[in-house]
Amino acid sequence: MKKFGNKYQTLLFMFFMITALTASVCTAQDFCGGDTPCPPDPPPFPVGYPPKPESEERSPQRLKVNVRQISGSLGNHGSQAVAPGAGEGDIFRKPIFQLGANGNMTGLSAGDMGEMLKGLGVWGNFSYTSTEDDSQNTKSDADLYNFIIGADYRIKDNMVAGLSFTYEDMDTTTDFNKGNVTSDGFTIAPYFAMLINEYFGFDVNAGYSWISIDQKRKAKNDAGDDYLGYDISSSPDTERYFIALNANGYYKMDKWNFAGTLGYIYAKEDQDGFIEIDGTKSEKVSASTVELGQIYLKAEASYSFDSVEPYLNLGYEYDTTYDDENSSTFGKYEKYEDNLDKDGFTAALGLRYLLLETLQGDLQAAGIFGRDNYNEYTISLNLRYDF
Repeated sequence: MKKFGNKYQTLLFMFFMITALTASVCTAQDFCGGDTPCPPDPPPFPVGYPPKPESEERSPQRLKVNVRQISGSLGNHGSQAVAPGAGEGDIFRKPIFQLGANGNMTGLSAGDMGEMLKGLGVWGNFSYTSTEDDSQNTKSDADLYNFIIGADYRIKDNMVAGLSFTYEDMDTTTDFNKGNVTSDGFTIAPYFAMLINEYFGFDVNAGYSWISIDQKRKAKNDAGDDYLGYDISSSPDTERYFIALNANGYYKMDKWNFAGTLGYIYAKEDQDGFIEIDGTKSEKVSASTVELGQIYLKAEASYSFDSVEPYLNLGYEYDTTYDDENSSTFGKYEKYEDNLDKDGFTAALGLRYLLLETLQGDLQAAGIFGRDNYNEYTISLNLRYDF
C-alpha cells in the first residue's frame, strides 16, 4: 500500500509540473514582459514571395525584339507592295509598286504590267539584330537571326494577301544571373495589304510562334549573395501570338516619295512551367505569361533613280501595355518603367535596288535610340521575285 502511495504521489507531482510549464509557455507567448501582450504572429508571405528564380526574370525587350523583326518585315512588305508607283518613265518601282499618280500603269507597258501585277510573288528576308540591355535586373546581350520566306498573290491591282514562315535563332548572355539562354523556333504569319486610293492604304498581319528554350544560370548560396561553382539548367517551351494593324499614307512629288505609318501591335507570350535541375535536386517553376502593346509612328522619304532608291525612315514608339503576371521584377508596370523607358526612337537607312524587271532587293540598317539602358541595331536584306 505504501508503494502504491509513492507511485501515486509521483504521478501527481508530474501532472502539476507539466501544468505549470504549459502555463509559463503560454504566458511567454502571450506577453513580452509584465502585462504587455506580444505582437501577433506575422501574416503569411504575400503572393509572389519569395521572388521567382532568376531564370524566370524575362526582359520586355526580349519579347519586343522577336515580334518586331517579324511583324515589321511583314508590315513594310505589305505597305510597299501596294504603294503608288514612281513618276512617268521611272522603271524602278514598277515590279511591285504599280499605280502612278493618276492611277494608270506607267513605265512598262500597261499590258505587261497587268500580267505582272495579278500573279504570284515570292520573297525572302534575312536579318541580324544585336541588343544590349543594361538595366540592373535583366542586364544581358543578345544576338538574333531571323530567316523569313513568304509568298503572296495580288487579288486586285490594289490588294495583296500572303503567307510567311520564319525561323529564328537567338543567343542571349544573361549577365544578371551569370547565365545563358539559347532559343529557336518557327512562326507562321499571314498578311494583307490594300491601297484605298493614291494617298491612303492599310495593312494587317498576325502570327503564331512556337519556341524551344535552353537556359542555364549559376547557382547561389542560401543567403543569395554569392555564386556557387555549378549551373542550374532548364528547358521551357514558349508560345507567342501577335497582331499588328497599320494605317499608311503616301505622297509623291516628282521622283520623291514620302510615306507615313501609324500602327499598333499587341503580343502575348505564354511560357510553360518547367523544371530547374542542378545535378543533385530539381525545382518546379510555374508557367508565366507576358503581354505587350505598342503604338508607333513612322515617316519615310525616298528618291527614285533609274534602278536604285535610297531612303530614310524615322519613327517614334510608345509601349502602351506591359504585363508579366508572374515576374517579381516587372510584375507592375511602374517597376518596368523605372528600369526601361516606355518610349524611344527608331531610325533606318536603306537602299532598294532593281536587279531584273521582276527581281528587287532591299538592304537596310536600323537602330533604336533614346531608351534608357537599352540599345538595338539591325541589318537586313530582302529579295522579292514576281512571276
